[in-house]
Amino acid sequence: MERRLTLEQWALGKLPPAAVAELEQRCADDPDFAEWAARVRSEVTAAAVDLPMLRLPAEVDEPAAASWFDRFSPLALAGAAGLAVIAFTILLPSAPPVQQTPTWRGSLDVQVHLIHAGEPSEQGAIVTARPGDRLQFRVAAPAAGTVQVYDVQADRTVQQWLAPRPVAAQGAANGAVLLDDYAGGERVYFVWHPRPLGTAVIADAVERAYDTPIADLDTLPGLPKGAVQRSILLLRTTE
Repeated sequence: MERRLTLEQWALGKLPPAAVAELEQRCADDPDFAEWAARVRSEVTAAAVDLPMLRLPAEVDEPAAASWFDRFSPLALAGAAGLAVIAFTILLPSAPPVQQTPTWRGSLDVQVHLIHAGEPSEQGAIVTARPGDRLQFRVAAPAAGTVQVYDVQADRTVQQWLAPRPVAAQGAANGAVLLDDYAGGERVYFVWHPRPLGTAVIADAVERAYDTPIADLDTLPGLPKGAVQRSILLLRTTE
């Protein structure tokens, strides 16, 4: 798992020179490892540049901060040890509208922005963030039902980032979190289902995939029939 994360960081140009030299030497000594490294680099490159674009509306309705807080259960807040703060501000209150944003086209549309030092940037399937950055997301539903968002750390800790929220067909759910200094990889799962899914359902799905590194776990296995999901890989950097 750590080796996969190292390759992800290498592909993103986030490894120090000494680590790059060590990795290149490993590739020279081990053809199988070199082939795997090339495949990972290709996947990361494709994820960064090969996403279709979606034009966003100039304005998006935002739920009130108090009502967003009320949707988090005490259990979810207590279990979210990896979060420094739950951000109550939804979407970009002061930034100008973003005209072009990567999105996952299909039955579930997910748009992600990273706010660093007050500057927003659109994100794709791999997000590299610093502690204290804010991650904001908008999930458009394919049909009437519920949208929920969960974060799964490399150590298998499950955190609820957005409690199950009712949405109409083509309606959207918005949310935001402030990121802490967790050093391992994480995956954020955006899930739609006709009925609410709780943290226990997600934790059970993570347990089913106990032998798969989080970096490789694009989708959670064994979710209830009808569930639609997308995910992003979240990596930390101190640079």
